[in-house]
Amino acid sequence: MSKHVVILGGGIGGLATAYNLRRMDKNLRITVVSGRPYFGFTPSWPHLALGWRKFEDISIP
Repeated sequence: MSKHVVILGGGIGGLATAYNLRRMDKNLRITVVSGRPYFGFTPSWPHLALGWRKFEDISIP
């Protein structure tokens, strides 16, 4: 039986945990539950507001 980890929260902590778990065990089934269909890197949002970056530059699905 394969292991399944469910991570509640798709913020910086949830995604970092998912990436680290994936690196540790390629066979692990990982589900990230988030209220958004994307992750936006919050510290870069001022760059978005100033037009220095596009949304696609600071987010991942």
